[in-house]
Amino acid sequence: MRAIIFRIAAQEYLLEVESIREIVEAENIYHLPKASDFIVGTIRKFGRVVPVIDLSKVLSNISAKKTIESCIFIVQAGEYLMGLMVDAASEIVDIDEELIETAEFPAGASVVALSPFIKGTVYLDERLLILLDIEKILAKKAAGRPAA
Repeated sequence: MRAIIFRIAAQEYLLEVESIREIVEAENIYHLPKASDFIVGTIRKFGRVVPVIDLSKVLSNISAKKTIESCIFIVQAGEYLMGLMVDAASEIVDIDEELIETAEFPAGASVVALSPFIKGTVYLDERLLILLDIEKILAKKAAGRPAA
């Protein structure tokens, strides 16, 4: 499986490359008044208006601070086309699917709210990478429901 490593705050995550149509700079975002707190705004891509969500807000309920390294993944899962703003993208890696471990968390763990969006975890070069399930994230956000 080919995946891209990206960062939100100090945590590194993985997304499958096949779900990403394009990576763009976090520029020219048109802010929407009274939008949900996880929506950064919209951009124009592929002849469509694409909503951009703050993936940090979705995963940790803390808004990301836009920096020079911030970027937007234009992703498609099913009928949904959305932008995901992340702190930084670092590299594309090939992951042996046998290395993906499923993660089960105790009910009281602080990561439980995130757990529906986790496909698994991977240890790569002594780093813990969390593999996200983009279809579940997009389905929840498209439905307008809270992440957890």
